Amino acid sequence: RAALPGKPLPRSSRTRRVLTEWEGKQLLRQQLAVQLPQGVLITESVPVKKAFDIAFPVAAKLQAASLLHKSDAGGVLLRIASQEQLDRSVMQLFEAGRQQQLEVQGVLVEEMIGFDHELLLGLRRDIQFGSVLTLARGGVQVELDADAVTRLLPLDARQIEAMLRSLRTAPLFNGFRGLPAVDLSAIALRIAGLCDWFMQYEALDELEINPLALRGGQAWALDALVTLSE
Repeated sequence: RAALPGKPLPRSSRTRRVLTEWEGKQLLRQQLAVQLPQGVLITESVPVKKAFDIAFPVAAKLQAASLLHKSDAGGVLLRIASQEQLDRSVMQLFEAGRQQQLEVQGVLVEEMIGFDHELLLGLRRDIQFGSVLTLARGGVQVELDADAVTRLLPLDARQIEAMLRSLRTAPLFNGFRGLPAVDLSAIALRIAGLCDWFMQYEALDELEINPLALRGGQAWALDALVTLSE
């Protein structure tokens, strides 16, 4: 676990830094509660074939600290099915970064994970109230339907499962109209583990995973926005 040694500085005297998705996911690999897709960062100085060792299909995402909404800026390409298509996609994304005058870190290439349901998971440290967990309908639908619940930490798995069941979309997790069901008890245990890790990692200011992809009792962080206080 990554709790910082010594007494932390007051948050008002610390600077905030938003990580790229690649950097945020490297940080998330320190915890074991939530899984991450296999991925590699491709830079313009490294040929794609030398850096790449992931089975198709893949996703490619432009990485720049100032690019918070990659899809809106044309920075995400999905279902890339061949090496030739990947080569073109990587060139296209680097060119998009140049046109938008971004300080590009690289292109993140990841395996595409199959899943049945998705959530938004948010963790943040509130100056007034302390650490809080938000669970909501995931993917792009979160912008259309404010189906969310927020609670103060610490929380145990039983309390987190109750949060999940309180969402209006909860019937979908139970196999509604033939949809695959989710093991909410197992998912709640995973989220509880992630919350414990967050609370012990003093430098973590905010963490948003959207989507948190669900299948059975498994959970993958398909996208992550991490903010550190330094």
